[in-house]
Amino acid sequence: MVTTPKIALLSMLTALAVVLSVVESLYINVGIPGIRLGLANILILLTLYELGPKEALEVNIFRIFIANIFTGSIFGMGFLMSIAGAIFSFIAMLVFYLFFKKFSIIGVSVIGSMFHLFGQILVAMLYIESFLGVLNYFALIGISGVITGIIVGTIVILIQKTKVIEKYKNRYKL
Repeated sequence: MVTTPKIALLSMLTALAVVLSVVESLYINVGIPGIRLGLANILILLTLYELGPKEALEVNIFRIFIANIFTGSIFGMGFLMSIAGAIFSFIAMLVFYLFFKKFSIIGVSVIGSMFHLFGQILVAMLYIESFLGVLNYFALIGISGVITGIIVGTIVILIQKTKVIEKYKNRYKL
């Protein structure tokens, strides 16, 4: 059952994910084209582990649309790459979350990061019509995917240790 406190919690998580996504896309440049930290994925992964797959998917979809509206790239190339990466990432994280319980949050985060890159590379290959050139780039950015996946997973673990979501769920009987 959807309650007002649950809607409020999902809205807060979505808003935080949007802010992180917009700030990262507009102000944080790691110096290599196509590489981002994926800070918004902290909220997606946190939602997956604390509230469940359906809620994580909702936060992810709303985040992508709202962030792309704010950055002015709705339905542009950045949007297509973002949505493709999110779809591949979410499916991979969901599979590992549900069926491979021995994977840690960090492991699931790294898997999600790598599949996000894979989805983006597929869109880029279709757009550029260059299989080999884009595939070679995947090897380079794959290293960053592992690193950012570890960082995102670690941050989620640190947030979980605060029990902030758990306290909210207990307080409002979610």
